[in-house]
Amino acid sequence: MGPTKHLKSQTEKSKWYEVELNSFNLILMLAIAFILALPLYNMMQKSQTSDVVEMGSEVAEVNIPIDVERDVPQVAMYSKEWKKSIQGTKDDVHIVFTSSCSGYQNWQAENLLYSWARIQHPGRITRVIAGCQTEEDKARANRTAVPNPENRIQFFFVPDYTPSRSKVLLEITFVIIIVVDWVCVDVSYRPFLYFNKPYGMLRWLKEMTKNAQVQEERELYESFVICVDPDMILMRPLLFHLRDVAHAFAKERGMQEQDYDKVWLRKGHPVSQKYGIGPKWTLWGHCPMDRPGCAKVDEKVAWNHYSVGPPYMMHTDDWLTITPQWVEFSPGALEKTTTFHLAEMYSYSIACA
Repeated sequence: MGPTKHLKSQTEKSKWYEVELNSFNLILMLAIAFILALPLYNMMQKSQTSDVVEMGSEVAEVNIPIDVERDVPQVAMYSKEWKKSIQGTKDDVHIVFTSSCSGYQNWQAENLLYSWARIQHPGRITRVIAGCQTEEDKARANRTAVPNPENRIQFFFVPDYTPSRSKVLLEITFVIIIVVDWVCVDVSYRPFLYFNKPYGMLRWLKEMTKNAQVQEERELYESFVICVDPDMILMRPLLFHLRDVAHAFAKERGMQEQDYDKVWLRKGHPVSQKYGIGPKWTLWGHCPMDRPGCAKVDEKVAWNHYSVGPPYMMHTDDWLTITPQWVEFSPGALEKTTTFHLAEMYSYSIACA
């Protein structure tokens, strides 16, 4: 009985090793294919023209409809009078997303920009780009094939706010896991690749609103800013700052009429997508002493109002209030949560509470 049992377990073990080896070979082959494909990708990138206008004229042949019908007076575009005239209109909205400077995220960004143009989204859109190492990288990221005659697509460069050690650890950990599965790794340090979103947003907001006494004097003159992720695509215009549009959306979703204003975006009343990140942050004790209301948020309130994620939609003045605290609470959120890729989402919830 004993030897037979032992023989069976050894056979099962051999099969297990065989499956593990096949999985390892598959992963290794994919990794090699990726490495070999990189030079080809770079060659293709270099062969493309860096002239945005020329690229745009090529793509214009597929008739991407980016010309929106404007409901503002015919004054000089981007003049102070023009900026003031769009307040309260469908153009009074600015979409922003943060990304790295990698080729992978260049393509993600291009998909997002294309979707924005395809649905004829009013307003402007900005890609905040973090961590370009060379001028060549910067030039490659600072362009799009989407026609941009009115300069409604913008690019803004920021440093890489990811801790440098995390990059090294991530690369070393990847190699170790794939090659030898060595366990002697400093797993106590978890890379936080998402610092670029809160920090990049803060840098962009400050730069776009500095030295401006009134809204129409700002470079960021729109009343509302919507933060999305680079791996998203837009299927319909996000115009929740228009009450009739918000109410139509609420009705379409079967909401009660008395609740229609809940999805109407206005100053002091942000709107975001519901996510199931939960209320765990309420137990961390991160609410500052000067904000007793934050500490009073219980699990039920956190689930109902703060378990959210992108698109984050807020009045620009509210963004200027919230984003510094979003940055402030991000490192602490990283230390507390085991699902570290959600840390900046939790810190956003704490900042808003």
